Amino acid sequence: MSKQSRKQGVKKSDRTVEWCKLIIEDLKKGDRSSKELEKKYGIRKNSFPSLLLQLTYEAPIYDYKVGKVLYLGLIK
Repeated sequence: MSKQSRKQGVKKSDRTVEWCKLIIEDLKKGDRSSKELEKKYGIRKNSFPSLLLQLTYEAPIYDYKVGKVLYLGLIK
């Protein structure tokens, strides 16, 4: 976190929520593979459980596997 964001009172949890909202907006446009999410948002595969937990606070989501690729999607 930069000194400027600390001065403005931006908490890490606030940034995480904003980050998750961006991902949710992307998911609403259609299903995305883990590789696409990893490239666009810097998500590592081992961080999916914590990411899923954070995202469930914002929207109901599910994950499913096709072959060896993990996909995330919104429950419609």
